[in-house]
Amino acid sequence: MRALCQRAERAAFVPLQAPRPASDPLFQALAGSADERVLKAALADGDPDAPRGSTGMTPLSFAAASANVTGIRLLLARGAQIDRAGQKGMPPLAYALTAGHPGIACLLVQWGAKVPSAADMPFLLPAAALAEGDPAGAATLVAFLAEQGHDLNARMQGDTALIIAAESGNLPLVRLLLDRGARTDLRNQQQETAEAVALRSGHSAIAKLIRRASPPIR
Repeated sequence: MRALCQRAERAAFVPLQAPRPASDPLFQALAGSADERVLKAALADGDPDAPRGSTGMTPLSFAAASANVTGIRLLLARGAQIDRAGQKGMPPLAYALTAGHPGIACLLVQWGAKVPSAADMPFLLPAAALAEGDPAGAATLVAFLAEQGHDLNARMQGDTALIIAAESGNLPLVRLLLDRGARTDLRNQQQETAEAVALRSGHSAIAKLIRRASPPIR
């Protein structure tokens, strides 16, 4: 985890390309800038924990989903609670994972965020597999969540972590999941197995790896 956190701290901020939520100036700033002066001006004397805008997210959750490390540091320094959930009941750590930012999730854990239980948020482990731009980071977070009691075969919108990794071509994660006993027979909402998804996505080496790990058909 340490290497993942260190990479996240060094990474350059990339402004969001999607339309910014115009309903809140602080969210606009967090989406577009890592300049501390800009962020301080947008926050001003506002409550760092109050849900904002049409999304009902807390500023810290929005900063986590935007991978804005400067914004996260500023909000924590202003007293934002690292586990405060927004109107949808999700804490910043969950937003970092579902947005595909394993490094940000790592930093939040390093700075004291609690990992929600598998009973409360079973989708977190497959969400950690979503980080297509950081295959090794995704594998690190999946391993960490498994050690915290999360199920390797849990689903998010019908997909297991193995199915997600097979589709994105994340070989390190596929190997980790297979080594730890992830099921290869589970199907997504289209009734495809992880092997079938890998073949459809053009990842024949991953499909072969999954096939070798699959139990023989009787």
